[in-house]
Amino acid sequence: MRRIYKYYKRTYGNDKNTLYLFFINHPNPDKAGFMPVAGDYGFIFNFGKDYRTNYDILAHELAHGAFNLRHPFSPKSTYQLPRGSTDNLMDYGKPAQGTGLWKYQWDLIHNPEFVLLAHAEEEEEGALKGKNDYDKVINVIEMLRCGYNSDRKVQFQKDVFSWFNESATVRDFDGLYDNITYGYIYVQLNDDDELIKYPSDLELEEPDNILNSLLNLTRGEVLKLDFGGLFILVDKGNAEYLLNYLTPSKQEYELQQRQFVTSIKDLYDSKQYTRQRVLKILRTSSQCLYESLTKDQRISLLGFINDGSNIPEVAEKIVIDIIRTTPEEQIRLFLEDFSKTGLLAEYNEIMNDFGGDDNYTQFIFELLKLYLKEFSDDLDCFFSNNSMGPALCR
Repeated sequence: MRRIYKYYKRTYGNDKNTLYLFFINHPNPDKAGFMPVAGDYGFIFNFGKDYRTNYDILAHELAHGAFNLRHPFSPKSTYQLPRGSTDNLMDYGKPAQGTGLWKYQWDLIHNPEFVLLAHAEEEEEGALKGKNDYDKVINVIEMLRCGYNSDRKVQFQKDVFSWFNESATVRDFDGLYDNITYGYIYVQLNDDDELIKYPSDLELEEPDNILNSLLNLTRGEVLKLDFGGLFILVDKGNAEYLLNYLTPSKQEYELQQRQFVTSIKDLYDSKQYTRQRVLKILRTSSQCLYESLTKDQRISLLGFINDGSNIPEVAEKIVIDIIRTTPEEQIRLFLEDFSKTGLLAEYNEIMNDFGGDDNYTQFIFELLKLYLKEFSDDLDCFFSNNSMGPALCR
């Protein structure tokens, strides 16, 4: 998106006293609008087609840019409230965008010094739309498996659950690696600020009658897996399968991740998946997917993402993740192949260096970390030969 503004600015120039909004028609946008906090440009998607009042969306986004107003649920907000719980202009209201402003927000608007200082900050907030329930359930379960396999806590944020709905339901669901068709899965996020860790005694249990009643389920129809800040209901006939799936061995898990990458690449090559769909899958994949990649898979994915001219911002994030998660035993050969294939030079040209998320700088930073990690015992070699690549430092 920033490339649009960058092109506009380069072609037509810009006025420091003007805010710019670009109206874009998009078949499947993941945002209704976007404007960086304290930014001077923003984007509105499918104006006239959103279910909310169009001009309220404009006001919401312009308030981010012009007055540095944040969402009431943002950790950096002056006061923090649950999202979707107010009729405030900066909240994601139900069922429609609110229009109210509170006194502290008016105080910020009338404080020019605060607004001017805010332009040095780098944060993005946009009016997000949720994914479908099928994608949400896959994302949640795979992130939980990643947490189990790596012994890390998991936090679910806006990328997995939309602001408008903290649950997801699927029926006749076959989206997991185990080739099981689950009759019913329901995922409920109770607290998106809570770090979720596998309970030491994770087990299947009967949900209480109140929950069954709320979801129109009969007793014995489903079983529950409780993670504290999140729980999952699954049809009783397949409940043991899901419990086993959520607790894989390290070897089994890493093999599945690598097979998954190979399969989506094969589906793309056979034209069953579009490039956009593969990028979407990679964008929503867990950290463990990237960590489990072989060196050849990293190079293959980086070659797939690169189209020789321009890549979307979401793809730049994937590129950074692929580089950042390279394990120590792969670093030397990865860097050599990244350079030999010409991908390093090409990404050096096409990565974005504009706006709040300076992906080019992040790209260089992650590469530099790999170099220093590999050559820290021979820094003289690294600094004298960095323009030649790592091959000379042996």
